[in-house]
Amino acid sequence: MDFSDITRIAAAGESENMEFKATTGERRSAARTLSAMLNGQGGSVMFGVCRDGRVSGQDVADRNLEKVTAVCRETIYPEFPPSIQRIEVPGTGGRQVLVASVPPGIRNRICTTETITSGRA
Repeated sequence: MDFSDITRIAAAGESENMEFKATTGERRSAARTLSAMLNGQGGSVMFGVCRDGRVSGQDVADRNLEKVTAVCRETIYPEFPPSIQRIEVPGTGGRQVLVASVPPGIRNRICTTETITSGRA
């Protein structure tokens, strides 16, 4: 995936297998979405893309990647961390879009640890 793919997908908008998050600060919500995608057709969450499709990117440090992976490990049960790509946004001084992706339902049932602790699993 490259920046032209990001702009094409962002212009098409969110869908059942694509969700946008402005920053990795929304990683907990993204983990819940990825959990749902694991139960269906798979999909991706793009960090650095606004809901209106504007691609802003964000300053990404290795710590951002670690935080996204950690919250997915803590939230998705059984544990299934997403694959994560970093795509540079041209003309932004190094800002990037992070694309966290999961494959179609490869396990019987994926849920969030929030579901388990609430007794809804």
